Amino acid sequence: MAVGVFLGVFPTFGLGTLVALALAITFKFNKAAAVLGSLIMNPLTTPLFWTASSALGALLVNRDWHHTLKMVQAFSGHLRLVDLTTREGWAFLLKGLRTGIYIYLLGNILISLVLSVTFYAAALHLTRAYRERRHLKIRGHLPVK
Repeated sequence: MAVGVFLGVFPTFGLGTLVALALAITFKFNKAAAVLGSLIMNPLTTPLFWTASSALGALLVNRDWHHTLKMVQAFSGHLRLVDLTTREGWAFLLKGLRTGIYIYLLGNILISLVLSVTFYAAALHLTRAYRERRHLKIRGHLPVK
């Protein structure tokens, strides 16, 4: 779950779910939880995460978050996954980093980490509670519905 949440919030150019699945397979994590966690970023939550990442990053480096958010929106509107296969696309990406996208990334990494740890703790708690309840049902200590 934590890997999926981190990759869902972190800008992966639309590949967060696939990367989360690949990591879950590679490291024998729960594949369903990784994919489910990656779906935290969706059309409804994207503006929230972009704004929060821009605001936090700008706060940490003492910059205007409105400017950072506008820059991220303009940058993301022009960058496509296929651009990462060309020299010009990489030049555009590096130019974005030089002009301040790193402010957004700083805030985004921190938000991704906090959310992934939070979701990990919640998923661990819920899993343990479910297993304990199931164990008690099997032993006959709880009524079966």
